[in-house]
Amino acid sequence: MVPAFIDYLSVIAGVLTGALVACDRKLDIIGVTVLGLVTGYGGGMFRDFLLQSHGVYFMAHPYLLLAAIALCVVVFFFRQIFDRIDYGVFVADALSVGLFAVAGASKAFSCGAGFVMSIALGVLTAVGGGALRDVALGEVPGIFKASNFYAVAALAGSFLYVVLVAYGYASGGSVRGLRGHAALPERAVQLENGQR
Repeated sequence: MVPAFIDYLSVIAGVLTGALVACDRKLDIIGVTVLGLVTGYGGGMFRDFLLQSHGVYFMAHPYLLLAAIALCVVVFFFRQIFDRIDYGVFVADALSVGLFAVAGASKAFSCGAGFVMSIALGVLTAVGGGALRDVALGEVPGIFKASNFYAVAALAGSFLYVVLVAYGYASGGSVRGLRGHAALPERAVQLENGQR
């Protein structure tokens, strides 16, 4: 399993992404909060429902849920802090894809999902929240748009993590290195080129 703080950071990065996008679309505080939570928890809920008997992540961490709601409120009332909102979304989105891919694959692998399904659930965890966010906004999810390699970035991170774990190479340090050297930079390059 990856360290708990990676799970926490992935949720916070996802919540931040959703809240920033909601502010960009001029939603009210309820919309910002709901969209933030959907983005931060959506992919993980898909994963947990498919794993069935291993618990739903957000229900086991109520203080993280409260922190996520508080973050949405802060983003709504102090959006001027994020003067360059596109850059804020850029950073948070790139970070969340890398973190979610690793955290999702880690939980699936530790629950005995196997090699292929751990990779698949890692990808689902990484892209599920963003897809739900886009659907809630009435947009085509980014993973379905032409020239968008959103899922490819998640696949790269999940695959590399599962391979490292399967062959005994994934210590805490290597997992953090994986996050920084696989899915995150690929997604960052895509965002920089305007691929949402």
